Amino acid sequence: MDNEVLASVRELLPDIADQARATEEARRVSVETIQALTDTGVFRMLQPKRYGGAEADPVQFYETVRAISGACGSTGWVTSVLGVHPWHLALYDDRAQAEVWGDDPDVLVCSSYALMGTVTPVEGGFELSGVWRFSSGCDHADWALLGAIMVGGKGEPSDFTTVLVPRADYRIQDVWDTVGLRGT
Repeated sequence: MDNEVLASVRELLPDIADQARATEEARRVSVETIQALTDTGVFRMLQPKRYGGAEADPVQFYETVRAISGACGSTGWVTSVLGVHPWHLALYDDRAQAEVWGDDPDVLVCSSYALMGTVTPVEGGFELSGVWRFSSGCDHADWALLGAIMVGGKGEPSDFTTVLVPRADYRIQDVWDTVGLRGT
Protein backbone atom coordinates (compact mmCIF):
# COMPACT_ATOMS: atom_id res chain seq x y z
CA MET A 1 0.00 0.00 0.00
CA ASP A 2 1.32 3.47 -0.89
CA ASN A 3 2.17 5.81 1.95
CA GLU A 4 1.32 9.21 0.49
CA VAL A 5 1.91 10.91 3.84
CA LEU A 6 5.46 9.55 3.98
CA ALA A 7 6.08 10.90 0.49
CA SER A 8 4.91 14.36 1.62
CA VAL A 9 6.92 14.14 4.85
CA ARG A 10 10.10 13.29 2.91
CA GLU A 11 9.88 16.71 1.25
CA LEU A 12 10.04 18.30 4.73
CA LEU A 13 13.00 16.28 6.03
CA PRO A 14 15.76 18.67 4.92
CA ASP A 15 14.04 21.57 6.73
CA ILE A 16 13.38 19.43 9.81
CA ALA A 17 17.05 18.43 9.87
CA ASP A 18 18.13 22.07 9.46
CA GLN A 19 15.91 23.00 12.43
CA ALA A 20 17.06 20.16 14.71
CA ARG A 21 19.52 22.27 16.68
CA ALA A 22 17.01 25.13 17.07
CA THR A 23 14.39 22.61 18.20
CA GLU A 24 16.72 21.33 20.93
CA GLU A 25 17.67 24.85 22.01
CA ALA A 26 14.05 26.04 22.11
CA ARG A 27 13.03 22.84 23.96
CA ARG A 28 10.06 22.42 21.66
CA VAL A 29 9.20 21.77 18.03
CA SER A 30 8.34 25.02 16.28
CA VAL A 31 4.78 25.98 15.42
CA GLU A 32 5.86 26.17 11.78
CA THR A 33 7.16 22.59 11.78
CA ILE A 34 4.02 21.29 13.49
CA GLN A 35 1.90 23.11 10.89
CA ALA A 36 3.97 21.69 8.02
CA LEU A 37 3.58 18.19 9.47
CA THR A 38 -0.15 18.78 10.00
CA ASP A 39 -0.44 19.75 6.34
CA THR A 40 1.04 16.36 5.32
CA GLY A 41 -1.68 14.53 7.26
CA VAL A 42 0.72 12.67 9.56
CA PHE A 43 -1.27 13.53 12.70
CA ARG A 44 -4.47 12.15 11.14
CA MET A 45 -3.03 8.86 9.91
CA LEU A 46 -4.56 6.87 12.80
CA GLN A 47 -7.67 9.04 13.13
CA PRO A 48 -11.14 7.71 12.22
CA LYS A 49 -12.27 8.53 8.67
CA ARG A 50 -15.53 10.01 9.96
CA TYR A 51 -13.42 12.77 11.55
CA GLY A 52 -11.17 13.43 8.58
CA GLY A 53 -8.59 10.77 9.34
CA ALA A 54 -6.99 8.16 7.13
CA GLU A 55 -7.38 5.09 9.38
CA ALA A 56 -3.98 4.09 8.00
CA ASP A 57 -2.09 0.95 8.82
CA PRO A 58 -0.08 1.62 12.00
CA VAL A 59 3.03 0.30 10.23
CA GLN A 60 2.75 3.17 7.75
CA PHE A 61 2.46 5.63 10.61
CA TYR A 62 5.59 4.28 12.28
CA GLU A 63 7.51 4.25 8.98
CA THR A 64 6.68 7.93 8.68
CA VAL A 65 7.72 8.63 12.28
CA ARG A 66 11.00 6.77 11.70
CA ALA A 67 11.77 8.99 8.70
CA ILE A 68 11.09 12.16 10.72
CA SER A 69 13.18 10.85 13.61
CA GLY A 70 16.12 10.37 11.27
CA ALA A 71 16.08 14.11 10.59
CA CYS A 72 15.40 15.22 14.19
CA GLY A 73 14.85 12.88 17.11
CA SER A 74 12.75 15.37 19.05
CA THR A 75 10.48 16.12 16.11
CA GLY A 76 10.05 12.41 15.48
CA TRP A 77 9.21 11.77 19.13
CA VAL A 78 6.63 14.57 19.28
CA THR A 79 5.10 13.42 15.99
CA SER A 80 4.79 9.87 17.31
CA VAL A 81 3.19 10.97 20.56
CA LEU A 82 0.74 13.47 19.08
CA GLY A 83 0.05 11.18 16.13
CA VAL A 84 -0.87 8.09 18.15
CA HIS A 85 -3.47 9.86 20.29
CA PRO A 86 -6.13 9.86 17.56
CA TRP A 87 -6.07 6.06 17.82
CA HIS A 88 -6.58 6.29 21.60
CA LEU A 89 -9.32 8.91 21.28
CA ALA A 90 -11.09 6.67 18.75
CA LEU A 91 -11.65 4.24 21.64
CA TYR A 92 -13.69 6.88 23.49
CA ASP A 93 -17.41 7.41 23.10
CA ASP A 94 -18.32 9.18 19.86
CA ARG A 95 -19.51 12.22 21.87
CA ALA A 96 -15.94 12.80 23.08
CA GLN A 97 -14.56 12.40 19.57
CA ALA A 98 -17.10 14.88 18.23
CA GLU A 99 -16.19 17.37 20.94
CA VAL A 100 -12.50 17.17 20.04
CA TRP A 101 -12.64 16.90 16.23
CA GLY A 102 -16.16 18.09 15.36
CA ASP A 103 -15.09 21.58 14.32
CA ASP A 104 -11.47 20.89 13.38
CA PRO A 105 -10.08 17.48 12.43
CA ASP A 106 -6.53 18.80 12.95
CA VAL A 107 -6.93 19.35 16.72
CA LEU A 108 -4.02 17.69 18.55
CA VAL A 109 -4.11 15.80 21.84
CA CYS A 110 -1.13 15.38 24.19
CA SER A 111 -0.83 12.99 27.12
CA SER A 112 0.62 12.28 30.50
CA TYR A 113 -0.49 8.76 31.33
CA ALA A 114 1.25 8.46 34.70
CA LEU A 115 -1.34 8.10 37.48
CA MET A 116 -0.54 11.50 38.99
CA GLY A 117 -4.10 12.71 39.45
CA THR A 118 -7.19 11.72 41.34
CA VAL A 119 -10.77 11.55 40.14
CA THR A 120 -13.20 12.10 42.99
CA PRO A 121 -16.99 11.77 42.78
CA VAL A 122 -18.76 15.06 43.51
CA GLU A 123 -22.36 16.09 43.20
CA GLY A 124 -23.23 16.11 39.50
CA GLY A 125 -20.10 14.33 38.31
CA PHE A 126 -16.41 14.03 39.08
CA GLU A 127 -13.53 16.31 40.00
CA LEU A 128 -10.04 15.77 38.60
CA SER A 129 -7.01 17.17 40.39
CA GLY A 130 -3.29 16.58 40.13
CA VAL A 131 0.05 17.65 38.74
CA TRP A 132 1.53 15.70 35.84
CA ARG A 133 5.28 16.03 35.27
CA PHE A 134 5.72 15.87 31.51
CA SER A 135 3.75 15.82 28.28
CA SER A 136 5.62 15.81 24.98
CA GLY A 137 4.13 18.18 22.42
CA CYS A 138 1.78 19.80 24.94
CA ASP A 139 2.47 23.27 23.54
CA HIS A 140 0.66 22.28 20.34
CA ALA A 141 -2.33 20.43 21.81
CA ASP A 142 -5.84 21.62 22.61
CA TRP A 143 -6.66 18.54 24.71
CA ALA A 144 -4.80 16.22 27.08
CA LEU A 145 -5.19 12.57 28.04
CA LEU A 146 -4.25 12.37 31.73
CA GLY A 147 -3.80 9.36 33.98
CA ALA A 148 -5.59 9.35 37.32
CA ILE A 149 -6.66 7.13 40.17
CA MET A 150 -10.38 7.02 40.85
CA VAL A 151 -11.25 7.24 44.52
CA GLY A 152 -14.44 6.16 46.26
CA GLY A 153 -16.64 8.19 48.55
CA LYS A 154 -14.30 7.57 51.49
CA GLY A 155 -11.18 8.49 49.53
CA GLU A 156 -10.00 4.93 48.92
CA PRO A 157 -8.57 4.00 45.48
CA SER A 158 -11.14 2.10 43.43
CA ASP A 159 -9.76 2.06 39.88
CA PHE A 160 -7.47 3.88 37.47
CA THR A 161 -8.39 5.72 34.31
CA THR A 162 -7.33 8.08 31.57
CA VAL A 163 -9.37 11.25 31.32
CA LEU A 164 -9.73 13.66 28.42
CA VAL A 165 -9.31 17.30 29.44
CA PRO A 166 -9.70 20.45 27.28
CA ARG A 167 -6.86 23.00 27.26
CA ALA A 168 -9.08 25.55 29.02
CA ASP A 169 -9.11 23.31 32.10
CA TYR A 170 -5.35 22.86 32.63
CA ARG A 171 -2.21 24.94 32.54
CA ILE A 172 1.27 24.08 31.38
CA GLN A 173 4.20 24.75 33.70
CA ASP A 174 7.51 25.00 31.85
CA VAL A 175 9.69 22.60 33.82
CA TRP A 176 11.20 20.55 30.97
CA ASP A 177 14.98 20.85 30.94
CA THR A 178 16.72 17.60 30.11
CA VAL A 179 19.65 16.14 28.25
CA GLY A 180 18.62 14.45 25.03
CA LEU A 181 15.28 14.93 23.29
CA ARG A 182 15.26 18.43 24.74
CA GLY A 183 12.89 19.56 21.99
CA THR A 184 10.08 17.32 23.15
